[in-house]
Amino acid sequence: MPKSKSRGKKYTPKGIRPNVLEWTMAGAHLQSDQKRIDLFTPVAEAMDSLREGRASMEQWYVLDNGLRLSEALIALDIGNNLAPQIAAGRRALYAVGDRIRQAGSSTCRAPELNLIREATDLYEI
Repeated sequence: MPKSKSRGKKYTPKGIRPNVLEWTMAGAHLQSDQKRIDLFTPVAEAMDSLREGRASMEQWYVLDNGLRLSEALIALDIGNNLAPQIAAGRRALYAVGDRIRQAGSSTCRAPELNLIREATDLYEI
């Protein structure tokens, strides 16, 4: 059997980048203040409407989309320690959504409101 051909080139490790941390920090940044306002204001307004018992189905969808976004981030291992609270908030939100569809009223029970509030607060975080 023939011998396998060697690479013929000596292995040399790549050099160490002394500025890796600096390079990483330069690439990471926070959202601008305006972008944060654009993302969080509709959810906060919908939460206020839900708390006051006057939320429409459209506002319910705004809340649901915010919590879905939180779950998408959790799927990417960002804030995955918050998964139980987000899931509990969505279950409570779905119970309220069923009442909105059936009775046209967005009345919340106190435990549901607390779960939804906690989940939307974590969405902002």
